[in-house]
Amino acid sequence: MSKKTAFKILVLYMLTSCVFLALVFYGWYQTKKDSIIESKVNTLFENAHTLVVHLYEQSQNYPRNSNALDYKKLLETAHSELGITFLLVKKNGEILFNTQENIKDSKEVREILSAPAFLQAPTLKTSRHHKNDKIVRINDGMYLITQRMGGRFWHVMRQSFGDLDSKMESKDNIYLLVYSKGVESELYALLSVIFISFIGAFLAMSVVAYFLVSLSLKPLREKIQHLNAFIKDSTHEINTPLSVILMSIERIKMYELSTSQQQKFERIKLAAQTLEQIYQDLLFYAFDEAKDLKLENVALGQLITERIAYFEPFFRRKNIAISFSLELEDSVESVISANYSRIVRMVDNLLDNALKYTQNGGSVEVVLGENFLSIKDNGCGISKEHIDKIFNRYYRANSDQGGFGIGLALVRQICMLYKIAITCKSEEGKGSEFRLEW
Repeated sequence: MSKKTAFKILVLYMLTSCVFLALVFYGWYQTKKDSIIESKVNTLFENAHTLVVHLYEQSQNYPRNSNALDYKKLLETAHSELGITFLLVKKNGEILFNTQENIKDSKEVREILSAPAFLQAPTLKTSRHHKNDKIVRINDGMYLITQRMGGRFWHVMRQSFGDLDSKMESKDNIYLLVYSKGVESELYALLSVIFISFIGAFLAMSVVAYFLVSLSLKPLREKIQHLNAFIKDSTHEINTPLSVILMSIERIKMYELSTSQQQKFERIKLAAQTLEQIYQDLLFYAFDEAKDLKLENVALGQLITERIAYFEPFFRRKNIAISFSLELEDSVESVISANYSRIVRMVDNLLDNALKYTQNGGSVEVVLGENFLSIKDNGCGISKEHIDKIFNRYYRANSDQGGFGIGLALVRQICMLYKIAITCKSEEGKGSEFRLEW
């Protein structure tokens, strides 16, 4: 039970810790993601500014003659010296200049120009001249699409084309695309770091949680150990006086007693049998050496008849009618391969359970089939909140009744050993049915 409780506490602790870690690491990821994107965006704007300034400065080295300036050569020189990847394109997708190898035709350019904005330019709201500026993210790269090339850039273009309006139509028709790669790869690298950190933190918290749960459940574990020790000691001490009582009962001759004495003797005998029943359960539970492991073919019909006869005085005392019926074909006997004493303990505990929780004047029905055993009573029943716990050790659904709460735990233990399926159907106030199938 302590292990099961520890496991539940540990699972709950780890689930809440996992949620907490997920929120923390999600916030970290978002912060770092925004930082990476902001860095890429700043790089794009800086590259665009550096490119324009460089082009203007280089154009000043040429004579002021429209035929002397080769703008393509100037752009190629800027690319090789600055290492900036960029394109100069028209609105219809026509490529005027391109340093990006994977862009081949105007269709790809138009797709970039028409792509939805991943991030609007910071100056969009403050100047009408920048209304078409935007950041576009495509796969692992980001493009700054801008016409903010200023007077310096257009001075270079006028030197190259002469009559700008006739050869290049309008400057509103030309876009500068500055490219930066590595966005997705950096985000994936960030996710890898965060995932590894999350696993490390989770494992560290798991270790801490394990020791915390072990420490917190130490008093419970000690209590259970003390209880087990008490049961063993009590069982050992009960043996001698119980043996004396049972031997004395066997030697008493009923015909020598008066009617009043016979009634008293009957009560003493029932009490002694009850004590013997408790002793056998405690003996079976507490001492492994007392558990006989020998297998044999147990005839259930004869065994149940004997056990009902043993319990008959107890049922008669509470005026409980107990019936036993067989649902077997002729010449068929219900037999199970098991240890005889264990099956006795199983049947006794189920009968004792029915006796204990059935009111005076009630009834108990025992039905044996070829592959099943049913014990049904019309007692107080079990509520839904308790029915899943009745097979737990030391658990008692009704504290008004006596016992240690180990009877049904022993029944389940024996059923698991011999692969017997046990189910309980119960309705509070109407009774319970325990059914064994093999």
